[in-house]
Amino acid sequence: MAIQISQDALRPKADISASALKLLQFEADIRRCSKRDELIFHLANQLSRLIPYDLAFVFEQGGRKRRHVLLSNNVAEIEKSSPLIYKLNQWASLDVSLNEAKPYPIKEVLGEEHDLPYECTYWQPIAAESGHGDSCLFVLLFSNFAYSEQQQALLSRLAETYEHAFRAIEAKPNKARLSRGKSRFLKLSFAAVLVAACAIPLPMSVMAPVQVIAKDPYIVTAPFNGVIKSINIAPNTYVDQGQTLLNFEDIQMRNEYLIELQRLAVAKANFEKTQGESFTSGEGKYQLNAVRAELSLALVETRYRREQLDRTQMKASRSGLVIYADKEALEGKAVQVGERILQVAQPGQIQYQIDLPSAQSMAFESGAKISIYLDSAPLGGHEAQLESVSYLPTVTQEGVASFTVLASPTVGKTPKIGARGTARIYAEHAPLIWHVLRRPVNTVRQWMGI
Repeated sequence: MAIQISQDALRPKADISASALKLLQFEADIRRCSKRDELIFHLANQLSRLIPYDLAFVFEQGGRKRRHVLLSNNVAEIEKSSPLIYKLNQWASLDVSLNEAKPYPIKEVLGEEHDLPYECTYWQPIAAESGHGDSCLFVLLFSNFAYSEQQQALLSRLAETYEHAFRAIEAKPNKARLSRGKSRFLKLSFAAVLVAACAIPLPMSVMAPVQVIAKDPYIVTAPFNGVIKSINIAPNTYVDQGQTLLNFEDIQMRNEYLIELQRLAVAKANFEKTQGESFTSGEGKYQLNAVRAELSLALVETRYRREQLDRTQMKASRSGLVIYADKEALEGKAVQVGERILQVAQPGQIQYQIDLPSAQSMAFESGAKISIYLDSAPLGGHEAQLESVSYLPTVTQEGVASFTVLASPTVGKTPKIGARGTARIYAEHAPLIWHVLRRPVNTVRQWMGI
């Protein structure tokens, strides 16, 4: 009869004690600590899982070899002014030979007079001086019994594990300092580049609204006080010389002309009568000069009324493009003598009118470069040069006191008269920092009256 033996029965049994598993788990917990404070808290409060004690104090050694208490078990924060902490700090700092693990009588640590109900203490360096730096950790354990050799060996083993974790965490700030050093270098480099960039000379410039206007247009103004009867030419229409542009109401002018014609006829008849009587009567000779003067005056009045009547029909004195805003707004409008009605301009002869706010005014040279960005061509493509700047500012329709800047085109296709946009006027060169601070400085100076 064959005997079957399972494979599991042939495998050797792993004999791992519970204490070893507990130690491995404890060391794994230590390695999971990623921060210094977390590791110190674990040392003060979790060490009791393997080493029995009643009270634990974690010490740190800083500069001048002075050691002080960092943390105690079951306490969130150390009261540095308490007598116990003062005695512990004094004892740990005076005794410079505490780099070895060793039990100490409690009377040697706290003196003859103390009120702690413990008999033994054990001093265990965790991260002592060993060429790794000046930062060191120690732990002082209080208990009512002395530790055995096995417990001391276990403490030594755990101290090595804590030291390894502590040194690993302590090394991380070095990378941080290196990163901070690089960051500081980059910041200084950026600051140096920024300072150098602030000294770069750039042309100063201002932006202002611009409009395309006709150059040297023929301005049609009202020859007398009257009412516009009709506009014969549509806006933006080309007219020939002598073509009728508009008509005024002529009823009054025509009636006055007819009256003057009647007066002229009466004056002529009176003159002929007096002239005939002057041959036969001496009195007629004396009246002849007065009647002749009345006839001359009637002729002048008649010519004047005729000229006024002819002016009710205004004609183009030259060929060109008729420019005005709205036909309906002009027809039936009462105008005063000299008031502008429309203008006749040459389509190819244009210039730019820029309304420069007085708050942005600066010194411009004749012929200064101007970039034009019309609404119909926002990417630019038009250049001009400065011709003149008005001496005094005027208030625009928007209520802004502005200087009138006239510029002639130099580059780009001739835009349509009436087109609007934005112009950039370039002035003298100045450092970049002044471009940034010019307006704030001017505002502060105006506010402070400097």
